[in-house]
Amino acid sequence: MDAETSVGMGELYVADKKDTVLTTFVGSCIALCLYDPRSKVGGMAHIMLPENGSRNSYNDSPSSADESAKYADEALENTLRMMVEKGALPGRLVAKIAGGAKIFSHEGSSDDMFSIGSRNTESIKRLLTQKGIKIAGEDVGLNHGRWVRFNLNSGRVVVSMRNSGEKVL
Repeated sequence: MDAETSVGMGELYVADKKDTVLTTFVGSCIALCLYDPRSKVGGMAHIMLPENGSRNSYNDSPSSADESAKYADEALENTLRMMVEKGALPGRLVAKIAGGAKIFSHEGSSDDMFSIGSRNTESIKRLLTQKGIKIAGEDVGLNHGRWVRFNLNSGRVVVSMRNSGEKVL
């Protein structure tokens, strides 16, 4: 039986145990799932905001689950570092992302400051491209939350939405 680990808002979790399933629920946040298919090292970050304004805030904590994924830039750097420590190679990584929904009624107005979902999506896509990490699957946007399950044995990410069934990324 697979061990299930829930990843909370602003947290990340990295594991090399093949019987691990990482789970989260996202609305305007982004679930970033990074995976090395050869080593089967995977990580999930629950990103809340596009980026941190200060450049020296990366968390050097050895912990697997902490608030080191609040911002997209920190989440990617911390997840990459922790995955490499467990044997992943950056050149083999693939990403799958879900979330970035328009949850609040004022989003999409003329003031993009409140379009957190689309800003989160654009930010993580840009950062992944800069790192040369391919996005192998995505389910982003729209106006509903998603449950995300990431199986580290297979690399399979399943996204579930209320009244909409499941989508495999």
